[in-house]
Amino acid sequence: MSHYLGIVTAYAAAAVLVWLAALLHPESIPAAREYSPKHRVMQLGLFVLAMIGAAVLQLLENQGLLLPDSDPLDAALNQLLIFMPLVIYLIAQRSPAAAMMPVNGLLRSLAGGVALALIALAAYLSGRGAWEDLPDLAARMLSVDRADRFAQLFFLDLALGTLLALLSGGWSRKLALIVLGAIVLLVHIGVARLAGIGFEAIGGVLLGSAVAFGLLSAVIYTRNIVWFWPVHAMLGVLLLLVD
Repeated sequence: MSHYLGIVTAYAAAAVLVWLAALLHPESIPAAREYSPKHRVMQLGLFVLAMIGAAVLQLLENQGLLLPDSDPLDAALNQLLIFMPLVIYLIAQRSPAAAMMPVNGLLRSLAGGVALALIALAAYLSGRGAWEDLPDLAARMLSVDRADRFAQLFFLDLALGTLLALLSGGWSRKLALIVLGAIVLLVHIGVARLAGIGFEAIGGVLLGSAVAFGLLSAVIYTRNIVWFWPVHAMLGVLLLLVD
């Protein structure tokens, strides 16, 4: 099994488990409060402006105009600076529900996400028959050099939770699912191209997109983005490791 298909298998395992938990034991995943933004169009516009601001700051960081990123912790701090417009937007909302974060059960959601991430890692290692690589993979994934990547994925997931909360609370879950599907497909095509995966392997890209959509749709169903971050962070870092 290839590295990419191993990652897809890991995401699939997490998706199956979280949906089983959500359907059979919904109380096990704390839900954020219902979010109904006033002036939904204006709020969506402000969110888009915040993300444009983050994109501009990312360009500045790429030009070396933020903190020097020679130190891994400074590189992680740069991610906070890059996503500061999003942070300011969320502070102005004065509700964790604006990012699909539950008020109660935050630590339980995080612990559940860590458990899901570990199970997903086990699925990856089992699928590839690579349990002997676990010590090396763990050391590389948990290296301080990955701090900026973990921070980046945290803020990206925060942005995703905010967008899904806006769309599902301001409009409908159906619209949120449609937009989510489009984002997932575009991201997977982009990642595949960057990884040198040609369109002749589009089947694998579509499979990965379907699995990611299945997992992320559970975020909308559970109204909780917190459990998703550990899974995404671990597999997002693992994806970038050399095969």
